[in-house]
Amino acid sequence: MSLNQKVAMIVVLVFALSGAASLVVQQRMIMPSFVSLERDTAEKDIQRVLEGIGRELNQIGPSVSDWASWTDTYQYANGEYPEYVADNLDLDSTMSALEINFMGLFKMDGSVLWNRGWNLDTNSLLDLGALTEGSLSPEHPLMQIASIESDVSGIINTAVAPLLVVAKPILTSDGKGPPAGVFIMGRFFNDAAITRLSEQTRLDVTLGTLSQAVKDSTAINTTGLVHNMPLLEERADEWLGSAQLRDLYGKPILAVQVSTPRHISSQGRSAVNMALLSLLVTGVFTMIVLWLALQRVLLKPLKVLADHAQQVGASDDLHTQLKLNRHDEIGALADNFDQMVENLALARRKIVDQSYRSGVAEMASGVLHNIGNAITPLMVKLENLAGEIRKSPKAEIRQAVTELENTTTPQDRRVDLSRFVELAGVELAELCERGLNDVNRAVSQVGNIRDILSDQERVSRSARVLEPVDVGSLISDAASTLIESGHDTLQVIIDASVSDCGYCSGARAALQQVINNILINAAEAMEAPDQQDGNLRISAMAKECDGKRCISYRFDDDGVGIEAAHWNDIFQRGFSTKNRDGSGYGLHWSANTLQALGGSLHLLQDDDHCGASFEMTLPVATPAGNSANDAETGAVFPATGTGN
Repeated sequence: MSLNQKVAMIVVLVFALSGAASLVVQQRMIMPSFVSLERDTAEKDIQRVLEGIGRELNQIGPSVSDWASWTDTYQYANGEYPEYVADNLDLDSTMSALEINFMGLFKMDGSVLWNRGWNLDTNSLLDLGALTEGSLSPEHPLMQIASIESDVSGIINTAVAPLLVVAKPILTSDGKGPPAGVFIMGRFFNDAAITRLSEQTRLDVTLGTLSQAVKDSTAINTTGLVHNMPLLEERADEWLGSAQLRDLYGKPILAVQVSTPRHISSQGRSAVNMALLSLLVTGVFTMIVLWLALQRVLLKPLKVLADHAQQVGASDDLHTQLKLNRHDEIGALADNFDQMVENLALARRKIVDQSYRSGVAEMASGVLHNIGNAITPLMVKLENLAGEIRKSPKAEIRQAVTELENTTTPQDRRVDLSRFVELAGVELAELCERGLNDVNRAVSQVGNIRDILSDQERVSRSARVLEPVDVGSLISDAASTLIESGHDTLQVIIDASVSDCGYCSGARAALQQVINNILINAAEAMEAPDQQDGNLRISAMAKECDGKRCISYRFDDDGVGIEAAHWNDIFQRGFSTKNRDGSGYGLHWSANTLQALGGSLHLLQDDDHCGASFEMTLPVATPAGNSANDAETGAVFPATGTGN
């Protein structure tokens, strides 16, 4: 399957899955949220209506309290103020002002003192049945006043309409008893009340029959109004909320219904359908545009690049260049591919040259091995010569000469001594002649070995191909080596700029030795007798070096520092500031190595800084892995040095 077919299949599949996911989300999550919001609204609507009815009931309470807790009423109930009715109970003005349809005063035993039913529309008396016909039974719910703080409120059925009633004990104006009776007020809960409630709540409120409401045995008290748990019925165009109101006897008396139009779900459904349609149209259009764009921007250029790669692989021609005139990632890929092919050709040439040098180096290694084998018998011969010289009768000859010089030595003894000296001299002459010949041969052989070693050293210094090097990792490795070697007085702090500057161009092994040298010098500076544990802070920055991009690494320690008198000699061959046996080649070798890599090593001269500061510069690594100035030639390094 080609890349075009795979991309086409992926694009279609992605849009299909996206559309299916969007459909599922909208139908399973978004649309149900609209329905849930609509249901919550319907529940709040029926609750608002019930609370509105409760407020209607509570509005009667203050009026009842004013009339019941009044000394005039209290005296009238006790028979002490017979003019009370004439003075205060003008039906037209009193009941119309209070918007009351019933007012009654009863003794605690239920006997009536005064009661009237009143039609507010016609200003005429009404017959409300038991409430206006006579006394009430002591067991009547309205008569259940047990203390001066008791009251009764609720709804009760009458011959005219359901009546919202409130009953309170008759007390003095200062609220003292005992209760002289019960004062009752009531207001019809009829069509006019429903209309008023609908206007207040801005809802469609109706009274239904008990058979229309779903019966529920759970009773709830809302501000004195007892009703069943509100129920919701979902219909096609509305939510119908209903609740049964219970009278003072706890029996269902009427059903209140609230109709909530399904505007929310209707608008949500329209929005979801419009979103799906928009998604479909946008998806098709986007899919077409994306396919055409992918063809032009990605797929066709990739096919050209793939064909070119196949051609290079088949022909093994590393000189063919693609040269796409593009300034994006595809162009960069093509340019990098061309560069990679060019680098491959260059690497191939280097490998051939390096193979030759490796062969020469291997030969040199064999020659050096043979030279070592030749030196061994030479050393044995010289040791034997030294042994013969040590065994020669040097002391005896000196003693014989001493005796010959003594005039008291007998003549026969002098003859023997002369003969001994003569024979010993001949033996020493032969030994010297043999030794001289051996030494001459050894000197000649050593000279030949020296010439061979010099030639082989020049051959073994093969140019090394540079590579991108992460200096931060080299510093971390060097710091770990310091700790393992016992230099634990130095805290190495690597600034984030070291990693931010990226890779430099160099030979990893050589740079590792240079950094090891610098860190060892800093650690030894911390080990002075009067020096405390210190820090070595390493930072980096990009800069221009002779018109080329490079990275400058700065090493700042707070050790004993370097005396100003040594600043000009610090990189000289053989110079060392350490009081120990050493070659003094460390910084000298490091500077030469960095110079061979196209970089440099400098001592930053700062009188105000406590400690030593070195700056190491290296070329920035190119994409091919070499610096621009060393990409073709590599670098030749001096022999490895030791710490300065």
